[in-house]
Amino acid sequence: MATYKEFLEDPIKKQIEKIGSNFPFHAFILDAIAIELIGRISKNNEHSQVINNGDSKGNFISAIENYFPNKYHPYSEFLYTNLRCGLAHFFAPKPKLDLKRKSEVKNELDNLKVLESGQLLLVFEYFHKDLCSAVDKLIGENKPLLSESFLNT
Repeated sequence: MATYKEFLEDPIKKQIEKIGSNFPFHAFILDAIAIELIGRISKNNEHSQVINNGDSKGNFISAIENYFPNKYHPYSEFLYTNLRCGLAHFFAPKPKLDLKRKSEVKNELDNLKVLESGQLLLVFEYFHKDLCSAVDKLIGENKPLLSESFLNT
């Protein structure tokens, strides 16, 4: 049985990173969905509310704006629409995004860079690092829900 905290620390932080080392596109999908979970956990105190609260957009945006670095905040709705919805609903980002690996860019400053094409560039390793920091920030709030059972594994 895993608690919310354990689920955030292992499958979300560690396992997604492992997946990303070989399959970054798949890891982007998992990161996008994990952001919504962070928002759900932060806004609710009971397991049933996390599972059934029905506010995907609000949860995603709340997680970006409350747990991610400030540089993400102007893109919170854009990321919901173009990253999370595209990946979760039809397994592809919308054309306004360019997803890359660290080895394909110059440095960390390329993450969240608007390209000449008008696309927003996301770099998996840097994006996932920021997701991990968001998880740590949520865990640091020590919400009672974090110690409750999330699922049986």
